[in-house]
Amino acid sequence: MTSVRIAPLGREGMEMICPYNADFIRGAHRIGGEWDAAGRRWKFAGLDEWQVRKLTREVFGTDGSAAQEEDGVTVHWAIGGLAAHESELSLRGRVIARRRDRRAAVSLSRGGRHHPGRVPGVGRNRPVPRPGPA
Repeated sequence: MTSVRIAPLGREGMEMICPYNADFIRGAHRIGGEWDAAGRRWKFAGLDEWQVRKLTREVFGTDGSAAQEEDGVTVHWAIGGLAAHESELSLRGRVIARRRDRRAAVSLSRGGRHHPGRVPGVGRNRPVPRPGPA
């Protein structure tokens, strides 16, 4: 499960702690969020809470509230036809499986289980097809 936490900061507004995600960063800037590098967290105005929670649910699938964290989902996904340069498989902003590079083993995210099927251990060099007569 993706670890997301939203907490009030009193008069300063609210803070958001979440994993790195480029889509979230773009949305956070649109809302007016500021990255606090020292605290490794996002800061938002308190009046923007509903927008922050909406963005967080869209990107990470949860806003960290207890009611949402109780929900569990099982996904059966037949994967095929991924481009060679794709290194992550994600669903609603949550990374399901990741491969650091084409020679690395596939790793599932925390709580993920691999069911019957095949996840290739490592990539291989493949010959480039040569164009033939049309």
